[in-house]
Amino acid sequence: MAYEFSKIEVLIADSQPMVVDLIRATMRLLGVPPENLHSFYDGASALTSFKKVNHDLIIVDWELQDIKGLEFIKAIRSNPVNPYVPVIFTTALTTAKRVGEARDSGITEFLAKPFTARTLAERIEVIVERPRQFVLAPDYRGPDRRRKTGADYTGPERRGAQKDLVISETDVFKGQKKVRDAQFLTPPNVMKQKVGSGGVATEALAKAEEYIEKNTTNFKPAGIALVDALTEALRNTRNGGMKSDTAIEFMLYPAVRLKSQGALFHYPLISKISEILVNFLETIETTDEDVFEIVEAHRVAFMYVLNNDINGMGGPQEKTLLGDLLDACGRYYKTRNIKQA
Repeated sequence: MAYEFSKIEVLIADSQPMVVDLIRATMRLLGVPPENLHSFYDGASALTSFKKVNHDLIIVDWELQDIKGLEFIKAIRSNPVNPYVPVIFTTALTTAKRVGEARDSGITEFLAKPFTARTLAERIEVIVERPRQFVLAPDYRGPDRRRKTGADYTGPERRGAQKDLVISETDVFKGQKKVRDAQFLTPPNVMKQKVGSGGVATEALAKAEEYIEKNTTNFKPAGIALVDALTEALRNTRNGGMKSDTAIEFMLYPAVRLKSQGALFHYPLISKISEILVNFLETIETTDEDVFEIVEAHRVAFMYVLNNDINGMGGPQEKTLLGDLLDACGRYYKTRNIKQA
């Protein structure tokens, strides 16, 4: 026996249509009927659906078209309609700070982008087989952010950024008094009741993995649009149109999407260039002309790869390109005495 996904209702919220399509296709191949997949690009529409449909699972990205995913999750947790619904939070922002912010908003599981069908299935299995208690605390409403490591659990291991969700009681509630004041609830495991036991079907998972690996989505137009967004943020910052911290965020989000989508849609070199830029922007706290030059160098690299349809170079040319970008960031860190990301 394997999980039977035909009865669950899934809400998908992501600002990027290509990513929404990929998640929808993956969930269909795992067994969720198309009519049970409710997908949106903006938080307002997703919240409207949430209030109308009794969703069993929500998959939401950090950045929606109108609000941040964190605000969306907090709205869900404070709404009496279905506050206990499991939430898988997806993002390519995987620093400890970002994971902490996601955890504190009330997520259930964290899924780093670029994801695979297997990592998505693993998060679903954790939700089904290892549900969290729900906590009502003075400054927190959501699943218990502590995770016990019971010896009787034989499901998938939590890896990478996911480990950042395992923290002590005092870290979770910032003081034992708040632990005492918290109310711990055990909501019914609706997912388990609907999907049964046995895990994700091996054959279905294999088909979903193959679909992601062999998808033929044309990434180039979307990639160029994301580089244009990065260019606009860079231009506005240089012209004094944005404050420094705001500018960093505006440049960061196109870079994050290039990182995840480059990997998902078969432009691994775009993803590698983006990872360098994302790490750089996550490390700095202010902008100056040197920062602008580094971002500009990445922008030129992106356009070179996209305009020449270079899906992945390999060899010494790629090594030189990535090495030059890393060296530029390294020189900046050194002159500012910044610990390198």
